[in-house]
Parts: sequence; C-alpha cells; structure tokens
Amino acid sequence: MATPDVSVIITTYNTPRFLEYCLLGYGRQTVPDFELVIADDGSTDDTRELIEKFDRETPLSIKHVWQEDRGYRKCHILNKGIRASEGEYLIFADGDCIPHSMFVEDHLEARRPKTGFTSRRVKWGKQFTAGLTREYIASGAYESFDLRLIASFLRFDTKRLTRGVRITNGLVSPLINSHRKLLSGCSFSLERAAMEAINGFDEEYEGPGFGPDRDVHLRLESAGYTIRSLMYKALQYHMYHPEVRRPPKNRERYDRLLKERWIQCEKGLRTLSQVR
Repeated sequence: MATPDVSVIITTYNTPRFLEYCLLGYGRQTVPDFELVIADDGSTDDTRELIEKFDRETPLSIKHVWQEDRGYRKCHILNKGIRASEGEYLIFADGDCIPHSMFVEDHLEARRPKTGFTSRRVKWGKQFTAGLTREYIASGAYESFDLRLIASFLRFDTKRLTRGVRITNGLVSPLINSHRKLLSGCSFSLERAAMEAINGFDEEYEGPGFGPDRDVHLRLESAGYTIRSLMYKALQYHMYHPEVRRPPKNRERYDRLLKERWIQCEKGLRTLSQVR
C-alpha cells in the first residue's frame, strides 16, 4: 500500500463507547485515502480489542499507539502519534467527537502552505449522548437537524447547535472565515513540517484544559505560520462527559510562554526517546 499523504491523529482514554462511534464516523468519510492514528493515553484492553475489531472488519487504515497509564499525558501521546504517522499533512481530533462525513475532505480542501486550519464542534448534551446508538451513528442521521436533536437543544441539553450548519458557498464561506481564530485541539490541520518546526506538543502541560492548544497556536505564529478558521466546515459533534479539573500549572506555563515567546519547546518530538 502506498504511503498515505494525510494522517488523522485522534486521542482516546478508556472511553470505548465514544471511540466506537468516532470510528464509525471516520468510516463514513468522503475521502477514504487517509491513515488513522489512535493516540491512546493508557486505555485498558477494551479499547485495544475495539480497535483490532475495526482494523479487521473495516477498510480503515488504523495504527494504535499506546502508552502506560501514568496520569494525564495527552501531549506526550500526541507526539508519539505524530512520530508513528506517515502523512505529510496532519489532522488532529479527539476520540470523543464524531466527524461529519466531509470532515477530512473539508480540511484537505483548505490545505495551504504555512497555514493551519481549525474548526469547532456541536456539544451534544448529557441526555442526547446517553441515547445514542451504533445504528444512529452508522446511518449518519446526526448530520441533519432531526427531531431528537432539536428537542435536546430546546431542553437546553445540547449546546452550540448552529455549529452543525455546513456552509460551502464560495462567497459566504470566505467572509465567515476571514477573522483570526484560536486553534482548537479538537479539530485542526497543518503540514507535518509545521509541527516539526515547533518540536511538537509541549509535554510540560500535564493536565487537561487551558494551555496546550493555545501554546501550539502561539508557537506556530512565532514560527511564521498563520492559523485560519474553518467555521461551518469540518464539522464535529462532541459527546457529553463531565468536565475534568484543570491544574493551575498549565496557566503558569502558558503565561511564561507569553513573556518569553520561544518557538520550540524543550520536551517535545525530539525528546521522545528519553525515559521519563
């Protein structure tokens, strides 16, 4: 098989139900020629068995990159995912998000040198997420505003429903996406060379939430890259889960970056071989 030109790197940790629905979404993509790298931050055998099942039974080209569970180390597993990937263009997403069938195509259509692209997601509510089924996801019904979803929105369960509107008009879309947009780790794409230029994700960020995404955005801009919006394209749908605690250390790390403005982090792609 030829080396894929694009790699989609998704993160996961002990949420096999979410990952199953996510993989069903990637199985529906209009652009089939991509590599899917699952960056696994220490999940148990349930996740491994699910991935092996999809690898056997679907046309998806899957790599499973795993590390020992030693706490939240998302940046480290993402760097391992980059190392394992083969594509010259990288798309980053989360394993708790289901992609629209044109998610990969939209990112590839936007592809430009020295430019990264980022999009946003619908936030499905707790009740709506609990009612999801494999059949519902496999059918692609979530891409339309069906009665279940509208009812969930009216109950203040699902949020940001308008982010599920896909706008492709050649005049309207550029106007919507003309403003600067902060990079979002749930959906962004760029050249492989861009991540290599900044030494990947900064592994000094040890917890979830504030920090890692903004850090990558700022260092990319310092390296001469532009981050542009893909609002109302590259759609995704986030499945509900409780928020996790955000450690203050991450904010302190980012505040230091704002002052010192380095481009390459010390603990990143090139330090993976070190034991820590």
